[in-house]
Amino acid sequence: MKKHIGVIICGLFLASCATQKPQMTDAQYEMFAKGWAVLHHCNANGYIDPAATARGRIYAASTMKRYSFDGALMDSKAYDQINYGTQPSQQECRSLAASIEGRRQQIENQNATAEIQQREAQNMINATKPTNTYCNKIGTQVLCNSF
Repeated sequence: MKKHIGVIICGLFLASCATQKPQMTDAQYEMFAKGWAVLHHCNANGYIDPAATARGRIYAASTMKRYSFDGALMDSKAYDQINYGTQPSQQECRSLAASIEGRRQQIENQNATAEIQQREAQNMINATKPTNTYCNKIGTQVLCNSF
């Protein structure tokens, strides 16, 4: 019986630690739908390259994952924006491409910094590891091994 109570308490504790995603608001639906439409039009008109379009879609999807949302509603709003919304100008598309590139560089810098910090932490761990040395004397020679 005590085991069951312990398991239940642990389950409740873990459940209370889980955070729920916030619900996407109507304004956020519109914002993401416009973003998808702009990416679609900029790519379709050849104003930005396909690689920038793909990165933009990845970044938008990554941001959307922070929210709880209805996929069908998002698809519907994006469809409406693509078919009935205003198309971006070439300058707006170039500005979008510059923003996507800036975000890519920011992510690369963060990854490089994290990698350096991880390497430095590993070096500190390796430097502070105690080493054991065993020496054996065979005749007049002394052979030592450290590990």
